[in-house]
Amino acid sequence: MYIDINDDDNLRVLEFFGLKTEDCPTLRLILLEEDPVKYRPEKLDLSSSGIQQFVQDYLDGKLKVHILA
Repeated sequence: MYIDINDDDNLRVLEFFGLKTEDCPTLRLILLEEDPVKYRPEKLDLSSSGIQQFVQDYLDGKLKVHILA
């Protein structure tokens, strides 16, 4: 999902996911299950290869889980 942080109506979405405008741009993988969890890259790389590596690390079980508050 892409969130336009310049639209004040979207700031609630950032808040829901525990993010602030100063965190952006960023990348998260969020699973909204009974106990929601989020994954964030250790090093933010928004290039296509960086995003692909982040997804591959998730699929390989290499990412650290961050519990949503």
